[in-house]
Amino acid sequence: MAGVLPETAFDANARTISLNGVETRLTPKSATVLSILLAANGRVVSRQELLDRVWPDVAVVDEVLTQAIAELRRALSDNARQPQYIETVAKSGYRFLGQLQSTAPAQKTNPYTPELECSFEHPSLVVVPFEAISNDTSTALLSKGLTRDLAASLAKSRWLFVSAFASATASEVAHVEPLKVAEALDVRYALWGSVIISGNRMRVMARLCDRKTASLLWAEHFERPISDLFDVLDEIGQEIAKCVEAVIEAQLRRIARLTPIKDLDAWGLYHRASGHRFAAARETITELSELLAMARALEPSSARIAAAQATLQFRKEMLLTRPTEPPRLVLAPDMARAAIELDEFDPDAMTALGSTLIVSGCRDEGMFWMSQACRHNPNSVNARNLLAWTCLIAGHKEEAMTHAAYANRISPLDPVGYSFHCVMAQSLALSGNVKTAMVHSERAALHRNANVQVYAVAALCALLADRGDIAMQHLARVRDFTPDFSAETFLKWFPFSGSESGLIREALAA
Repeated sequence: MAGVLPETAFDANARTISLNGVETRLTPKSATVLSILLAANGRVVSRQELLDRVWPDVAVVDEVLTQAIAELRRALSDNARQPQYIETVAKSGYRFLGQLQSTAPAQKTNPYTPELECSFEHPSLVVVPFEAISNDTSTALLSKGLTRDLAASLAKSRWLFVSAFASATASEVAHVEPLKVAEALDVRYALWGSVIISGNRMRVMARLCDRKTASLLWAEHFERPISDLFDVLDEIGQEIAKCVEAVIEAQLRRIARLTPIKDLDAWGLYHRASGHRFAAARETITELSELLAMARALEPSSARIAAAQATLQFRKEMLLTRPTEPPRLVLAPDMARAAIELDEFDPDAMTALGSTLIVSGCRDEGMFWMSQACRHNPNSVNARNLLAWTCLIAGHKEEAMTHAAYANRISPLDPVGYSFHCVMAQSLALSGNVKTAMVHSERAALHRNANVQVYAVAALCALLADRGDIAMQHLARVRDFTPDFSAETFLKWFPFSGSESGLIREALAA
């Protein structure tokens, strides 16, 4: 049903939608999609036509269009099931309903220009691990901590896309020159440098380079007492802001910071534990818990340390749960709430609380905290990933794909990258796009850290695509870990309901 839209306006040149006085800025691709739909005057525009016109001469997958439509619907407060603005026409495409006041002429439909060569259209950066010019452990820890804190601090900025620390330190890009790392992660800028310690003083060299032009934008050295580490972090962040301010909006010319860990010993213990946050062995988790407990004793008011403790406890309690049983969380929820009480704006604390609530069955409250974490830190891979899974199980497939694709964009070499592809695979498979779903499920199954749940998803996608030969290979791997695997096992791992659970039961029964 078409809505009455007198208070809605679209400025194609400024790429903004104004809805009841609230203005939302669109990405260039989404703005172009909207321009095409408006120009069609009620005609259904096929998905293929939109892909050809908005992404000419560029190889893309279908979900980039799905993400653009999802962005437009969010900006218009539209509902895909009861649309007032954008209607999905099954097996055809999309149609714009009603009238929308346009305050500028529609843009041309070929937006691909040299300025948009980097696929991510906002300023984007990777913090390459700073080199420790020494063989001693303390210098190596300091350089790793400096790198991690710089990435975490810069990632909170809404105008700057920052590749995740996990991808910047992945084995695929280890010992590779910084511009090659930026190229591998498809970002525009690379920040890197070195750390030297002499007595109680340190010297930090930092450089910022533009991958597109291969030019050095800025270089500086900072020589300070080790106790002034956090001031160095701030100074580097401020210099980066100056270098890229020409491409950001005036009101966003600032860098939001995480509340720092002020005690240097606590900071060191925190980063020693953070370096092993994907550990699965219970013995290792116990050791990490002891490190974080010592850090917390030194700085009991740190929300970052408290959030890390809650996240580690969550992992520990999940490991104690058998694969065929629902998880039982005992201490993790209270620990996460304690972290929130220390700093209600800390995104790590929000992520920890959101994950415990979702697993405990409080889906809506958990989604709220995950959304808050993404709002306060748009580049949080963990929050994006968990929010993607929650949206998927709740039946919001477009939103799930959007968050999973964004997480994969932030950290394409992430140790849990298989998770992003599993979300996209199941979203596409349950929407009927089984061919593209198999592309993502096979990528997930080939990931170096793939687990039994990943193989189960790959088997389901292959069965839905009538590829029984591939499905049998994945099912064999699943039953190596879970001999009594069945559709009910799958639905305990991924608690879908309604028609989706029926489709899964039918496919796995075959």
